[in-house]
Amino acid sequence: LNEREILSVVPVAPGIPVLALHPTERLVAFAERNRIKLADFEGKSIDQFDLDATSALSICFSSDGSEILIGCTEQTLVRRRI
Repeated sequence: LNEREILSVVPVAPGIPVLALHPTERLVAFAERNRIKLADFEGKSIDQFDLDATSALSICFSSDGSEILIGCTEQTLVRRRI
């Protein structure tokens, strides 16, 4: 438990980002306010998209990794295929 391994360095805005690890690939999805970004473990940007007039509070991948689910302010849930 005292060991630490840095998997990746991903450029994010100040603050603690909301993030999720892909269930089968070396990818991470993270949310910065109203934008979702998808990157590989080397930090290379794969995709990004904006949320319409809302901010992300939580994020997860579907069990097969084909979709991202985002819990947002305004009590909404956004689903996006990747």
